[in-house]
Amino acid sequence: HGVDLLVWIMGSPVKTVFAKAEAKVRDIEVEDTAVAVVTFENGAYGVIEGTTSCNPGETTTFALHGDRGTVIFGDKGLEKWAVSSSRDEVAKPVDVQVEDQALLGSSADPTKVAVQGHRFHVDDLAQAIREDRDPFVTAREARSAVELILAIYESAKTGKEVVMKDFVAGK
Repeated sequence: HGVDLLVWIMGSPVKTVFAKAEAKVRDIEVEDTAVAVVTFENGAYGVIEGTTSCNPGETTTFALHGDRGTVIFGDKGLEKWAVSSSRDEVAKPVDVQVEDQALLGSSADPTKVAVQGHRFHVDDLAQAIREDRDPFVTAREARSAVELILAIYESAKTGKEVVMKDFVAGK
């Protein structure tokens, strides 16, 4: 669900995506290696990498780099926080205590997909229905992530950059 998180964190619609994806190593029904370069409407870039073919396997990691600092987090929790209040100030890392915790998920083994994150969202959806409120992640937000994933597949299949507005419109 890293794509969901990326779309939410960026807070800007996706403009274009270019991707490559293949089954390179594992005998599974889906790609085991993929990479996508995403351009957002606000001018920012994002890179999505996913693989179950590296040895040893790696945990999921998100790295956010900007003109005011860097934040790195993932399955192991918060790993780096170095943020400044302005572009002119060099961001100084804050000492981050990462406790060795059970992994929430890992791309190391495609047969061991964690379900803890799904449980939260299913429970929240049920509670939202009972309380007549929007769930934490709305259908509109989920759709943006699904559209990006489908555009990644389209780009990988055609070898061409996909313009999201055209792709979503069916062009």
